[in-house]
Amino acid sequence: MINQTIPSPTTEDSLYLRFVSEISSYDFIYTPQTTEAEQIMNIVKTKLNILPENIGTAINEDEMIDKFKSKFNESQSNLSPSGYGIVFEETIKSKVLKYKIRSTYISWTTNQLFPILELPGPMYEGSKYLFMGFVALQLTIDKAFILLSVNNKSGLNINDYNLAIQSYPYSNYIQGSLSGLILEALIPLLTVLSFLLMCTYTIKRVVEEKDSGVKELMKIMGLKPWMIWTGWILHNFFVYAISITVITFITCFGTSIGQTTMILNCTNPLLFWILLMTYMIAGVFFCFAISSFFNHPLIALIVGSSVWCISYMLPLHLLNDSPNIIIQTLFTLFPNYAISLAYTPILALETQRKGLQFSTLFTTGKGDNNFSVGLILLMLVVDCLLYGFIAWYIDSVKPGRFGIAKPFNFLCKWPKNKTENIEMAPIGISNSRLFEKPPNNYEVGISVQNLHKHFGNFHAVNGVNLDLYKGQITALLGHNGAGKTTTMSIITGLLSPTYGTVYVNGNDLFKDIDNFRQDLGLCPQHNLLFSYLTTLDHLIFFGMLKGLSLQSAKSKGLQLLKLLNILHKKADLVSNLSGGMKRKVSLAIALAGNPKILILDEPTSGMDPESRREMWDLLIV
Repeated sequence: MINQTIPSPTTEDSLYLRFVSEISSYDFIYTPQTTEAEQIMNIVKTKLNILPENIGTAINEDEMIDKFKSKFNESQSNLSPSGYGIVFEETIKSKVLKYKIRSTYISWTTNQLFPILELPGPMYEGSKYLFMGFVALQLTIDKAFILLSVNNKSGLNINDYNLAIQSYPYSNYIQGSLSGLILEALIPLLTVLSFLLMCTYTIKRVVEEKDSGVKELMKIMGLKPWMIWTGWILHNFFVYAISITVITFITCFGTSIGQTTMILNCTNPLLFWILLMTYMIAGVFFCFAISSFFNHPLIALIVGSSVWCISYMLPLHLLNDSPNIIIQTLFTLFPNYAISLAYTPILALETQRKGLQFSTLFTTGKGDNNFSVGLILLMLVVDCLLYGFIAWYIDSVKPGRFGIAKPFNFLCKWPKNKTENIEMAPIGISNSRLFEKPPNNYEVGISVQNLHKHFGNFHAVNGVNLDLYKGQITALLGHNGAGKTTTMSIITGLLSPTYGTVYVNGNDLFKDIDNFRQDLGLCPQHNLLFSYLTTLDHLIFFGMLKGLSLQSAKSKGLQLLKLLNILHKKADLVSNLSGGMKRKVSLAIALAGNPKILILDEPTSGMDPESRREMWDLLIV
C-alpha cells in the first residue's frame, strides 16, 4: 500500500489542553532564585494552572537535581516522578532569554539522531515534545519573557496571538508488515550464507592445487601465475553468474506472496545484478587471500569458513550502537559487511518508490546512513585490488611445499635489464681418483654448484656439484633418501634451495626461472594429473601451454599416445587408468611441446619390462 503523509497542524490551544489536563502530576523547580526568574515563572504558573505545591525553587542547578532525586527516592512507585527543571542563565536585564529545560523523563534519546530501527514512513519521535508538555512549557516561558520585556506599555496580552506547529509533509512510501521487516533484516545474512559454498569450494580447491604440486607443474609447463588466478576468477564468474541471474530475476520480477512484497519492484535489475557480481568477485579475491596463507586444504577450509562468517558478524556487533564512518569504511574492506551496508539504501529507496537506479546510485536513502550503493561498489573494487595484491604477494614469498620463494622485500629491489651470464666451465674435481674426468668435447648445459637443501635439521642435499651436458642422458643413482628427487625438484624450480645455485646456459636459474621453464619438460616422481580430464585432454592442455596450437597439440598428443601404446585410452579419464598407464601419461606430458631439457624422476615406476623398453627407445630416438 502506498501512503502519503501531510500531517495536520497542532494548535497552541491543543498543546495547552493536554498538558494542563495532566499538570497536577508534574513538579516544577527553577533556578536561580532571582526576581526576573520569579516573574517569568509566576506568569507560567498562571497560564498552565500549576498548583503552588508543585512549583519550587533551588539555589543552583545541582540543588535542583538533588531535589528531584529526593522526590524520586520518596516515591512509592517504580516510575520516576514527572517534572521539569528550568535553569535560567540570562533573563530580562540583558534583554536576552537563555535557559535550559531539564526533564525527568528518561526516554528522550537525545543522543541519537535517528531511531535504532527506522521503519518506513515519517518518524514520530518529535511528538513526545508536543504531548509531554515540553513545547507548551517552552512556549509559555517565551511568551512570558516577551510580555515582561516590553514592560506591558502597549497593553500586550499573552493570549493576543496563537501559534501552530506542523511537521513537514512526507513523500510517498510503502508501509511494510512485520514479516516484511524481518525479511529485510535477514536479506544481508541470507546473501552471505548463500555464498558460503563458494567460499569453501574456492579455498579448498585452490589450496589442494597448491598442496598437490599441480599448480607448480602448470607453471613449469609455461602457465603464468596471473593466468592461474584468472582461471579461478573466470570459473567462479561463469558458475555463479547463472545463480546470480536467477536470484536477480526472482528478486526483481517475482510475484508477491501473501501481503508481504518479496521483490524489489522499483530497483533496476541490471544494477542489482552488477552489485551481486561485484560482491561475488570481491569474495573470490577474499578467498584467494585466505588460501595463500595455508598449505593444508582441511585447515584452510575450516579457517576460511570461520573468517567468512566472522567478517560479517563482527562488524555488525561492534558497530551496532554507535557506528563511526571511519571505522565503517575500514570494515567495508570485508566484502560481507560491504554487501550488508548496500542493502540499507536499496531497501530505503524501495520504500520511497524510487528504487535503485542510475540516478540514485549515490543516494544514501536514509538520513542516518553514510553509504550509497555507488560507494559500496567502489569499496568492493578496492577489496578486489587489496586482496588480489595480498594473494599475489603471499603466494610469491610463501609458495608452500613447491615453488621458489621470493625474498619478502622483493618489491623493493630494482629489476635488472639483463640476466647475468657466466662462462660455463666444468666443475673442478678435488679428488680425481673418485670422479671421472669430464669429456672435453661436450658442452655444459646445466651446472649445479654447491647446492644445499635443509628441511629443519635434516640435510636432504649437502653440497652437490654436478654438470649436465647438452645432448646427453644423465642418470642420478642412489639409495632411497639420497636426495635425487630433491635435487631434481630444485633444478626444475619445484623447490627453492637453502643456498647454492644452478646455472642453465650461463644464466642463474633462480633469477630467470620463467625462460628456463619454456624449454623444460618434467615428469615428476608422483603423478600430478587432473582427475576430471581425459588422457588426450591432458596432452592438448599441456601442449598448448607450451605454445602449440590446438590442432598441433592434438596431433602431437595422439602421436605420443601411439608411441606409448595407450592410444586406445585417449578418451578415458586418467582416474580410471592403471598406475603404469598414468606414468605413461606423465611421460607424454613431459614430451609435449618438444622441450629442449627433459627431467624425468623415476619415469618407469609401476611399468612392466616391455613398457620400460618402449620408453627407453622413445628417449634415445
